[in-house]
Amino acid sequence: MNSGWPRWLDFLQPKVQEFPDTFMASRSQLNQQMIHWLPDPERVSLTLLLVHYPPTFEQLQTVLEQANVPYQIHVGPLSPPIVNQMHERQWRFRQTSATSSNQRHPTAGVCLALTGQLSLPTPADSRSLPRHSVKSDSRLAKNPVDPSTKIGVLVAERHQFRAQDDRVRDFCRSLASRCLLGYFIALDDPLMAGKIDRALQQLLEHYGMRPDEPLQSALLERLLRRTQRNALLSRPDGT
Repeated sequence: MNSGWPRWLDFLQPKVQEFPDTFMASRSQLNQQMIHWLPDPERVSLTLLLVHYPPTFEQLQTVLEQANVPYQIHVGPLSPPIVNQMHERQWRFRQTSATSSNQRHPTAGVCLALTGQLSLPTPADSRSLPRHSVKSDSRLAKNPVDPSTKIGVLVAERHQFRAQDDRVRDFCRSLASRCLLGYFIALDDPLMAGKIDRALQQLLEHYGMRPDEPLQSALLERLLRRTQRNALLSRPDGT
């Protein structure tokens, strides 16, 4: 008999399970660490590795190649129906130069894409989506999401404007499967560079931040949100 969390209680879990932001000191170290954060196949069957900016996209592609992780680069708009098909049909992922037996870190297949490719459904599209992917309590009750299917969504950086990050969450909510969502930020990214003074640096080190180790910090999350808010206020149109 299985013990632990009863399967039927999975319906009580949120559609999108979002984890606290994860920070690292440098972009190069964070990119290398991303491989270790990819969910294993027993937990999810598909991982979307999303980035906002092309330089990070190219860096992560190199990291995936070097780590021999099966992945695919999606070209063109990435809509919920496309992701659902990837998941349901066990989408074939490209094998890198080494065989899967030599893969350093067993993972579910990875789809690498830019967030600018995400195509959010419009109200008119709702009729063509699975009913349980439409944000409606009554429909969710009649067509519950299968709790055994999950998609991992890892966003390798935060955008200058918070609304662009929120689009990823909205996209996750429109999928037919439950999602595990996490954002990852390097302190030397343009968004955060120069925002940490010596006093804050010493405080972070006091609470355990090391150059080669990840850290989840409410203090850094507040600094990040303030930086994004200031970026929004400094836009010429103020929007």
